[in-house]
Amino acid sequence: LSGRDTQVDDDDAANLDDEDRRMLGAAQMEWARSRILDRSRPWSIVVSSVVVNDMSIELPGSFGVNESFPSGYLIHDGTAINTDGWDGYPAERRRLVAALRDRGSGGVILSGDVHSSWGFEGPTLDGDPVAVEMTTPAVSSAPMARARVPGVRRFLARQADAIDHVRYAELSERGYGTLELTPASATMTWWHVHPWAQ
Repeated sequence: LSGRDTQVDDDDAANLDDEDRRMLGAAQMEWARSRILDRSRPWSIVVSSVVVNDMSIELPGSFGVNESFPSGYLIHDGTAINTDGWDGYPAERRRLVAALRDRGSGGVILSGDVHSSWGFEGPTLDGDPVAVEMTTPAVSSAPMARARVPGVRRFLARQADAIDHVRYAELSERGYGTLELTPASATMTWWHVHPWAQ
């Protein structure tokens, strides 16, 4: 295993699309690709500590968010990019997505780290989804929508609804998810838990 390349920041945003930037490293990516392409089982379950799908958020031109967005986000050309996730490694994500495409079907991604619940039909390659991704919420950390100032909270909810490949998003609740697999289906159930006292 090799550590991922350092995340880009405001000073080196031009390097975001560098083909040599790695999330997994060449050896681990080749290992993952060979596992994904193993069609002896109906499902290929990819578990990622961070979201694989595109979660970049288009911002209004006058929207002052640099202080409101958490660390790990880059505001670049009117878009908020989570450089701490796969959005910050687009060339490496294309390699992973290409492996899922080459598999043909049965790709499921499980992810977390954005403190909210998401269901994606994707990631996509040339507009076609190659897998589905389910993202679990935080168990104890502040949920994504509760960690922002009120105006940004409503804005994030609208932006989540506007992302084409998002099929489900819940930004305010803590909890967990369970995945049920049969030979014919993969079903994610999100459980949102209200603590006795907040």
